[in-house]
Amino acid sequence: TSQMIKKIRSLNTFYNKPFIVAAHLRKGVDGLLPQTEDFMGSSDIGKNSTLTLMVTPRPDGYSSVNQTFSTIFSIPKSRTGGIGSTVGLLEFSLRHQMYLSNYRLANVSYKNEKVEVIDEKEYPSWAKNYKSV
Repeated sequence: TSQMIKKIRSLNTFYNKPFIVAAHLRKGVDGLLPQTEDFMGSSDIGKNSTLTLMVTPRPDGYSSVNQTFSTIFSIPKSRTGGIGSTVGLLEFSLRHQMYLSNYRLANVSYKNEKVEVIDEKEYPSWAKNYKSV
């Protein structure tokens, strides 16, 4: 795994094109959100990535009324600048078998234990200026 990740990184640098790599996480992740050191097989995955996107179900995210599951999208590593403890929350519709187009932003507590939804008035400018495609 280590040699493969280093090869992908060198190709990325040479061609100046992004590569998307999917990786499994080890079992027994501490806290609410996984971190780059939770990749199974090699610590080089997290070390060599330019941007890391983690997708994980929100533990209390099931709504029987709406028939949705809340999913947390976090970016624990970005070489172009991070967004700190801010995460995206998207709802997966069981009825429609797809993610709904609306989203919410939230902050994760310092100890990685709870998610607090941010009021839309408090969204950063990059989130306020979002336009659906």
